[in-house]
Amino acid sequence: MAEGSIKRRHEGWLTRLRARLGFDVPEHLESSLLQLQYDQVGARGTFLHIVIATMALVAASGDETQFSWLFHILLPGFFLGVGVVRGVLWYSRRKRVNQLSDSVLGNRLRNAELFSIFACFVGACWTMEVFQAT
Repeated sequence: MAEGSIKRRHEGWLTRLRARLGFDVPEHLESSLLQLQYDQVGARGTFLHIVIATMALVAASGDETQFSWLFHILLPGFFLGVGVVRGVLWYSRRKRVNQLSDSVLGNRLRNAELFSIFACFVGACWTMEVFQAT
């Protein structure tokens, strides 16, 4: 019985937090909101990934420290490759939003969010390392 009350208390706390932060979307609007978010990310996703790939090339060519495989080949190659592949994927998916279920849309948006966090982390580490090296 104690476990059930803790679970209810936790659900109540989580529900209040979601409502406070504006994440509590009514069910009848959830599908429309997912499609709108996917449209917005899809419209800007291709350009964003091209910019990320370009930034990696510019950063690698502007680094005047001693040649390093990591900073001049691997990291720019990673950002360029991932930027081009993900840009092409978002470009090819831009018209198929109405054919996808809400769970697929949610998964794609979550994957885009996780990729953005990972790319920001790697880019920040790269920036700090080059900054310290120069």
